[in-house]
Amino acid sequence: MPKKQEHDDMKHNLIQAYEDYLVHKDKEHAKFREESYKGESNFTASSTGMCIKKHWYAINDAPRIPLDAAKLKIFRLGSVMDEDFKYATRHYIKNASESLLVYEDVPLVHKQLRVQGMMDCLIVDSNRKGYLYDYKTMKAFAYRRKFGRDAYKYEQSKSYEMQLGTYALLINASDLCDEVVEMGLVYYCKDDSRMKQIPVDLKYIEEARNYWKNVNMYVNFDSHLFEENAVFNLGEYPVMAWECKGYCPYENVCESPYKKK
Repeated sequence: MPKKQEHDDMKHNLIQAYEDYLVHKDKEHAKFREESYKGESNFTASSTGMCIKKHWYAINDAPRIPLDAAKLKIFRLGSVMDEDFKYATRHYIKNASESLLVYEDVPLVHKQLRVQGMMDCLIVDSNRKGYLYDYKTMKAFAYRRKFGRDAYKYEQSKSYEMQLGTYALLINASDLCDEVVEMGLVYYCKDDSRMKQIPVDLKYIEEARNYWKNVNMYVNFDSHLFEENAVFNLGEYPVMAWECKGYCPYENVCESPYKKK
């Protein structure tokens, strides 16, 4: 006889309640983004530096693999930490000895490059100089591979740096500040709460610009490469092979040779 589920003899299934709540929050966030960008069909800054084919699928409304409960929980933990970091930043701004402004989640669009995004944190000083930061949560395994003694052995993705570069592009084209003069990534290890703040070179602003020019070129002029679903070029589509192993919402329609067998 199969073992009875632990919650079967309990009146209220709060695990299911939490999972239902996460589905609700995901739909709420999707609606917020749609209303923020007025339904414009643009590329998203959060996918900067990743597989170009993913952008082609997104812009053509290809069916996505829906997020399951496990992934929603992982993303929610990142969102909760993001909210906490923002409360901390506001507290810092309020008590700072100099006059500072902070901008969070401002919807921005670069019309020429057709890319949109919302930065985590932009601090602007009295001289209208911008300081841009992004928060990232990761498991201990990924944290060790990035910051451990053997980190040099592993190929490091630069997608986070490129993402910041894209946000800087959007900000520099806006009136939030005169210019972004500093960028940084704040990492939080979910297993033991270790944290690191790493500076990001401003060269990634220009690298992000070149990346999005490349994306637009492929999508606008060489879309047949993706329509035929047979041409793959490691370094561009996908940028890194691991993107095709459970990290892409279009694995159901893509014929990538790098997918899990």
